[in-house]
Amino acid sequence: MNLEIFLYILLGFSILIIIFVLPLLYQLWRTVDQFNITLRTLNQRLPSILANMEEITGNLNEATRNVNTQINELSSAFQRAYALFNTIRSVEQAVQSRMRFSLSCLLRNALPLFKGAQAFIKGLTVSSKTQE
Repeated sequence: MNLEIFLYILLGFSILIIIFVLPLLYQLWRTVDQFNITLRTLNQRLPSILANMEEITGNLNEATRNVNTQINELSSAFQRAYALFNTIRSVEQAVQSRMRFSLSCLLRNALPLFKGAQAFIKGLTVSSKTQE
């Protein structure tokens, strides 16, 4: 009799396990079915997806080449502008150094020139007074 009770208890546990496992198995079956549908859809659309990716990659490569070309053109333009500014700066420095030289010569000679002009004017005024 102990064996019968043990077998009945074992049968009850087996039935309970089956009752709990059946919904899990049903859900697993539905998931696999949905996965198959998704896989079929993906396999059907994969060629168009790959074609789009190839087109996008080609457009991206073309855009990259265009940007590189524009950057190279801008770089050469900036180099020419930099060379022009350097030339202007060197001309400016040369002109400034000559102006400093001319200005210093003018300042050195300004006092004697002023005294000479003053003497000339005095000479003119004195000779005009003596003629009257």
